[in-house]
Amino acid sequence: MKNVLLVDSVRKSFNKNVILSDISIYCKTGNVIALYGRNGSGKTTLLKIIFGSEKLQNKFISINDKVYNKPYKKCNLINFSPSFLFLPRNITVKNIASQWLEQKRIKQIEKDETISPYLNIKIKHLSNGLRKYLQVKLILLKEAKFCLLDEPYLGLSPINIEKINELIQQVSSSKGIIIADHNYHNLSSISNKAYLLKEGVIRIIKNKQDLIDCGYINA
Repeated sequence: MKNVLLVDSVRKSFNKNVILSDISIYCKTGNVIALYGRNGSGKTTLLKIIFGSEKLQNKFISINDKVYNKPYKKCNLINFSPSFLFLPRNITVKNIASQWLEQKRIKQIEKDETISPYLNIKIKHLSNGLRKYLQVKLILLKEAKFCLLDEPYLGLSPINIEKINELIQQVSSSKGIIIADHNYHNLSSISNKAYLLKEGVIRIIKNKQDLIDCGYINA
């Protein structure tokens, strides 16, 4: 069964400045959606609105034709990895994996060569890059119909970016994924659908030339 996330009629203003204007996004199981936009364009705000943690009067969010005001409060519906580090600091890597994941998914943490040497180490003792890698991987592996990632590549080494992209492609067979990031090269290689946020308006992006024409990337 393919799940469907519909985001429609999203409007957001701050101090009379329009950040988002009549935003609409359609995401279904198997979609890996790239959400491009410069700093301050509203990418993070939009992800928080979809997740349900950003208060907003004008929005319409439905999953499988059921409307949700705060999707994050429903079990196994939607997961979100923000750009900042949020994992609890005083718990070991092994323990947080066992609390968050099903047994079959825990093995993907334990067998990961990047993480396996640190299974019995508390998260506060990991480098920021390793904490970010672990955070994104846990969010992707955690049961949910949809997954939102905000700047998942920030602070990651090239090899760990490759690993994250491989995992995104793997888990997208069972969930829809929306990724907000500046890195066109990393994101375009795995996305099968793309949008650009610019001046409060969202545009469907069909190819690289569209981003050039919009002034987002250079020719």
